[in-house]
Amino acid sequence: MNTSSKFVLIITLLQLACAAFCMPPKPPHFQPLKTNKNSEDKHVYFDKLSALDFHQDVQHTIETAYHSLGYEVTYINHPLKRSYVEATEGRLSGLMARVNQPKLKGLIQIPVALKRFKIVLLVNSERCGDCSLETITQLATVSGFVGLQNLLKKREVSVPLFEVSERKLLFNLFLNGRVDAIAVSEVLIDDTLLAKQDMWHSQDIGEESLYHYLHKDFTHIVPQLTQRLAAEVDAKLNAEDNAVVNESTLEK
Repeated sequence: MNTSSKFVLIITLLQLACAAFCMPPKPPHFQPLKTNKNSEDKHVYFDKLSALDFHQDVQHTIETAYHSLGYEVTYINHPLKRSYVEATEGRLSGLMARVNQPKLKGLIQIPVALKRFKIVLLVNSERCGDCSLETITQLATVSGFVGLQNLLKKREVSVPLFEVSERKLLFNLFLNGRVDAIAVSEVLIDDTLLAKQDMWHSQDIGEESLYHYLHKDFTHIVPQLTQRLAAEVDAKLNAEDNAVVNESTLEK
């Protein structure tokens, strides 16, 4: 068995193990939700974002907009790739926050950029030297990371890509020296990670914005939701600008 085959086998075994022990319990909602405009149920269901401050800030912005329209928000845990299926099939009311992808079946993109983030390449230089996105031979990422897919397409780069189901599994591959590099959102990287090994370093390779997506059955609230989200984002930006000004004033 050659090196590439061994690597694929290791990935497969790790994914099977994670499926058996790491997956969250199956959510209670299996039938398409009553989401049409004639429904009296003002309740929406979305995939839950991570507990990281960056994601919680985005989630709070969206929640506030829905609450102002009289909607309650409930979260259901799904792996990233599975959440797309649940949303397009109508078992979720949409997708909480995703990068720009205007042609998602049955989903409407709310045209308000919620927050920007960098796409980062974490490289193990002991395995591939001073490698870049164009020269890497073993790159791994989380399945469903569309930001990376958009980047590879834009830069016309073809690289052997191994996708895993969970973030924890992805970082384990990198920490154990199983891959040359991994591609992730900057918000997932622990500040202390790169300090652990001199051979690990990062490269910023792209930038994306997050958008909210709503199932087509909610078309009737898109104008109001767009207005509310834009107001929330503007309020946060103004608050951040004021905080910077105040901090600068105190330093003088």
